[in-house]
Amino acid sequence: MSTRAIIFIKVAVYGIVIIALSYLLYFDEKRVNILRLKYRLKWGTPSQKEAVLNLFMQEYQRSLVPSVINAILDNTPLPRHGDTGWGVVYHQAATAMCEFARLVDGKSQEERGRREYSFYDDVGRASFTRQKEVYINWKKWWSVNKHAKITRPKRPLVKRPVTH
Repeated sequence: MSTRAIIFIKVAVYGIVIIALSYLLYFDEKRVNILRLKYRLKWGTPSQKEAVLNLFMQEYQRSLVPSVINAILDNTPLPRHGDTGWGVVYHQAATAMCEFARLVDGKSQEERGRREYSFYDDVGRASFTRQKEVYINWKKWWSVNKHAKITRPKRPLVKRPVTH
């Protein structure tokens, strides 16, 4: 074998090793968890979908926003917890987005427009056309606010008793 062939083989092998290591480092535990949550929101059981939306409302993972917006088109009924049974993925997803958006732009659901961004007035089930409206509005909002900073609500100061 010529020297050039040996050098070419070494470069190719090193390149493959670098690509493989980059791939392994890219999929760290946090990214794998996000992928798992996205999968559960799209294909999971109703309980899994509910859990992902509840987690999103607690932690507001920016990387889940596109999946939550897509969930606005999901008609899966959520598990009943002694309520009226109107809980549906699309309603919960729109509510989660309203709370997330409040942290981004400071607007309440009323200021943003309940009709445009939620299913507040839809008693029971919304039509697919209505879901599509809300979905499109959230897609537009996200394209404008994708890089905006999230402002976490400030916790009130706890007054401690004065002791002398």
